[in-house]
Formats: sequence, C-alpha cells, structure tokens
Amino acid sequence: MGLRLEQQPAAEVREFANPINAPCATFGDVDAGDYTEFECPDGFMAAYGDARAYIDYNFGIGALARGAAAPDLINLSATSIQTLGFNGVNTLEQVSTVLELNHDWAEGTTIMPHIHWYPTTAGAGNVLWQMEYVIVPRYSLVPGSTTITVVQAAGGIAWTERFASLPNILTPGITIGAQMHIRLFRDPTAGADTYGSDAALATFGLHVLVNTLGSREVILK
Repeated sequence: MGLRLEQQPAAEVREFANPINAPCATFGDVDAGDYTEFECPDGFMAAYGDARAYIDYNFGIGALARGAAAPDLINLSATSIQTLGFNGVNTLEQVSTVLELNHDWAEGTTIMPHIHWYPTTAGAGNVLWQMEYVIVPRYSLVPGSTTITVVQAAGGIAWTERFASLPNILTPGITIGAQMHIRLFRDPTAGADTYGSDAALATFGLHVLVNTLGSREVILK
C-alpha cells in the first residue's frame, strides 16, 4: 500500500507493439488497481481506479441559452447583480446548453449533474428541477433524449444557497468528443413543485472524472 514505484525492464518495454503506450513506471497500489502510470518513451501520464480526480464542468447564466419560455433576469438578493429566476407560478421556464466531453475525461465513467440555486423568499415548499439531455457520440445520429429530476425543499430562508444533485448519468461506450446537449427547466404546475416563488439559479454543473491531462491524439484518448 502507499507509494510504490515499479520500473519496467528495458526488455519488457521493447515487447510492446506500440512503444508509446508501454508503461515505464507506476505509483500507488498497483495490485488493487489504484495507481498512476507513466508511459514510455514520451512520459504520458494516466491514472487508474481511485487515482482519478473529479473536476466540474460549470455553466453560469452567461453560458445558458434563453429562448422561448426563458426565465427572467432578477437581482441577486439586495444586490444589483442579475441572475435567472425560474417562475414558481404556472409558467414552465427553461435554458439550454451544450458541451463536448473533454480530452481529460475518463471515458465511460459516470457524470453527476448538480445545481446551485437560491430560494427568493422564506416561503415553504419544494422545487422540482428537471433536466433533459442527449449524448451524441462522434459521427452518430442524435438519439432520443432522457429526462431526470430532483426535488428539493426551499428551506425557509430567502437567498440561502442550496445544492441539488440530479441522478447520475451512465455513459458506457461513450468517448471523448461526444456532444452533450442539455435543457434545464422548472415546471411549477408539476405536482411535486410546491414552492410558489422564483427559484434563482447560481450555476448548473457536471461533476466528471478525469484520468489524464488531455488525450494522446487530437480525437483519440
């Protein structure tokens, strides 16, 4: 356990058909599959198992498209800074965005969407956040979309930051370069949504696992 350096003999390195992917050294608990590997002869680094790290793909209001049924711009509490307020009475409001699964992403690993938001009053009730998404692999047709939801209590204190985690998104077979299209919306007429005031958006984001600093090639991990 702990730090462990394993340097591969030169003869073993030469056995690899592609020497660029030949491991030179590994650090960590190799037997358990939790380690970082450096490859020969270029020193490329890749992490495996628990050696992977989480990062955020974050989207503030400036990165979210506002079309029909868009949330209004409202002031953030007593400031003159504006953010988006999703209506709490009768009107479905929505924003959209798109991202490319980046070159540092650990391909096929779980994506964890989440929302940072504020209740705008001290009223009681729950907010139902909904997210429609589709992941389009490179050179593929756009598949059907999936909608996931999370219900969270407003908390009873105005302008206190809330954090809501949506269900995890599984990505078997998905590789870097895939396009992920997202619609984030609130429908206050849905039965689970009982908070009658604006829900103010701070940021929407995705927690993702990364295992390299980038990719070995322009379009291949």
